[in-house]
Amino acid sequence: MGPCGQTVCRAGHAVVFAGHAVGRSAGHFVTCSGQTVVSRGHSVACAGHRVCRAGQVVATNGQCVVCAGHLVVFRGHCVATVAGHAVSRTGHCVR
Repeated sequence: MGPCGQTVCRAGHAVVFAGHAVGRSAGHFVTCSGQTVVSRGHSVACAGHRVCRAGQVVATNGQCVVCAGHLVVFRGHCVATVAGHAVSRTGHCVR
């Protein structure tokens, strides 16, 4: 886990959300502030946003989006898969 604001990719998991690096705690991803943003290792959401069903994707605006089974929205940008990692167009790891 890196300092807030840094992109950190580790084991192909989601490590960046809303510009904050996240780490793992008890099987859940947490932000630098300690807020849990991943439930059961599937959908990502922050306070006030809707979480999709397990295995689906949640956009930062709270809408469910599915694209090749990966997290596909990060600040409105679709992401691609590179070497097994979902990466946004701006280079932030979101999977």
